[in-house]
Amino acid sequence: MTLKLEDIDMKNILYDRPFITTDLGNRVQIVFADDTASGRPSKMIDNMIQERIMPYYSNTHSNAYCGIKMKKLIQKTRDKIREYFCLTKEHKVLFSGNGSTGAINHLAQSINYNKYVKVYIYISTYEHYSNHLPWVEMKKRFDNIEVIKIPFKDDDIDLDKLKNNLAKSTKETDVMNIVTITACSNVTGIMTNVNSVIDIVSKFNKEEKKVYLFLDCACVAPYRRMCCECIDALFVSMHKFVGGTGSPGLLIAKEELFVKNSPFCAGGGCVKKANSHVVEYEDDIEKKEGAGTPNIVGIIRIKYILEFVEKHYDKIKRNEEEITKYVYNKFKDFPKDFQILMNNDKFLDRRLPIVSFYIKDMHYNFIVVLLNDLYGIQSRGGVSCCGMLSEFIQDKTDINGWCRVTFNWMMDKKTIDYIIDAIRYIVENGNKYKDNYEYDEEANLFIPKVKLKKNKKLQD
Repeated sequence: MTLKLEDIDMKNILYDRPFITTDLGNRVQIVFADDTASGRPSKMIDNMIQERIMPYYSNTHSNAYCGIKMKKLIQKTRDKIREYFCLTKEHKVLFSGNGSTGAINHLAQSINYNKYVKVYIYISTYEHYSNHLPWVEMKKRFDNIEVIKIPFKDDDIDLDKLKNNLAKSTKETDVMNIVTITACSNVTGIMTNVNSVIDIVSKFNKEEKKVYLFLDCACVAPYRRMCCECIDALFVSMHKFVGGTGSPGLLIAKEELFVKNSPFCAGGGCVKKANSHVVEYEDDIEKKEGAGTPNIVGIIRIKYILEFVEKHYDKIKRNEEEITKYVYNKFKDFPKDFQILMNNDKFLDRRLPIVSFYIKDMHYNFIVVLLNDLYGIQSRGGVSCCGMLSEFIQDKTDINGWCRVTFNWMMDKKTIDYIIDAIRYIVENGNKYKDNYEYDEEANLFIPKVKLKKNKKLQD
């Protein structure tokens, strides 16, 4: 199969890839294949920040020239976000914490659950801890909350089960229903059929609002644009975009979801008036929920990121689609000891080029260390912060983790083939290197024996 990639000149966009000497003594150039975790820093965007922002950097809480300039730039970022995600007037744009984790915790702790007799929160088996644990914590605090896991059907989210559950829970009075799911699995790269979920939710909201729909877009947002017109809340990890280094979590949510009388985090900038007798918070949600000095540079960075993606979007999307088909085709003739999670052709048209795999009788972190020490390839081992999915996979395959490699629209064919060939080599020859490492069970790491000998000499 040929690979036809759109040409995007990355020379002035990314930093040069350094060479490293690995613990096995190999001199290799770093190949970053873990973009699902964090996007690559961009020297182009960093230069824009250095030239346009840093000379004027100031606290937004000042009415002097620099303070006003920062406020205007943050507002321009909000305007860009509104346009990029097709927001309505009801949507509020907030910057909160670390990635989607910060955004989801912010909203989860801002809803007035006490208004309802019962709150049903529906999550999928695919969920990252960021869209799983915050709701579990809310359940601990509020007796009226029930968290319901939507099971799989043929390795996909069982939408019939969701529909049937909602048909029951929406008939109850004084009830809040929240469907909060990932738009794309960070393990398999399989994108949720969001339009089908919207259709299901919309049918229950014809006469009055009965079901709220939240989307965790941490994994998919750098590669697919999301129109949020029909979404009540959206969570985005901006650090996963090219150039997103240091940017905050992005929370987009409708105003009605926030409790009126108190903010998620109280502090400077969120009050109209406060003294020893009275505290009066801002009516504007974006002010009330934005206490303290904001991450000014990180927020302004978001505008530059979205402008870059917008400019190259068609090429990004086409490259992602082409790479997905190419790599899955290449992996078809791999030895049987190599298996990809959820490797079903029916998902190929709605899949990102994220490949999570396991090799028979080979620890996932051993694969990670060999990819690094032999080839300089940066990958991820473990369960990718997806405990419920890990539980499902372990029941089917009896494995307790996997190695995840992310192919990316920025890669050329040579790099893609280099990664595929490296994985093939490890499948066929990886066990030959076992004597070179010692496994630290407590740290769950494979440490080169050469390194252990060096450390022992230093201690002696």
